[in-house]
Amino acid sequence: MVITGKQIGWTLAVLVVLCLLGIGLWWFLKPTEEKLIRRQFAAFSELAQKKGKEGALPAIGKAKELSALFSEQSTFSIDGLDWIAGPYSQEALSSNIFRSRALFDRLKLSFDDLEIEVNEDTKTAVVLLSAVLVGTLKDGRTVHEIRELESHLRKDGSKWRFEEFRIREIIQK
Repeated sequence: MVITGKQIGWTLAVLVVLCLLGIGLWWFLKPTEEKLIRRQFAAFSELAQKKGKEGALPAIGKAKELSALFSEQSTFSIDGLDWIAGPYSQEALSSNIFRSRALFDRLKLSFDDLEIEVNEDTKTAVVLLSAVLVGTLKDGRTVHEIRELESHLRKDGSKWRFEEFRIREIIQK
């Protein structure tokens, strides 16, 4: 079979179109900073969840994974509870998370209504959100808490890490 100039031209044209489509698809589907931050909150929610009895080793693993979402020094601001503010290292967070999750038989934490403001220059973000915690304690009591939060994140390489959580308002039922 002899390859003609016309076949080479068509082959090159198809390759160029495929390359342009690939670049366009990559550009369209690449994760924005906002999507990466939303994924970080989704990971937080998933790791905080507890569906039933959990052994010590899986609980320690989840606590370590959850604390890895935070920066090396994280703070928490709650009006009237200055002693809880921190800063906390990832190790201290891990042990606090382990103890907190151990109080519950079932636990679900969800983050809703995220309003994300990213500062590309300083690689920081401020997120205003609602957090809902629903759970059943070991003694059988149920918990349903809603809080308006402000969260600060900092980009560490390619990953966003939580630096600060502050309660904006306690929503009354």
